[in-house]
Amino acid sequence: MSAPAIPAACAHRPTHGGLDVPYVSFEHNGLPVFGGLDPGKRTRAFENGLCQICERPLERWFYVLVRP
Repeated sequence: MSAPAIPAACAHRPTHGGLDVPYVSFEHNGLPVFGGLDPGKRTRAFENGLCQICERPLERWFYVLVRP
């Protein structure tokens, strides 16, 4: 199975295993932990109105996804 296409808005982000690495991803030994959040990056994104995936400033309309 091939990796999904990376959206143009995320083309500047690093990739790992063919997947886009979200801005707020935690890193362990230089490798991203998909699903793990870096508390510092998460806080910076929230306080500065940045997208947690692409790190760009949020626009007027945006989505919020929550999981337990």
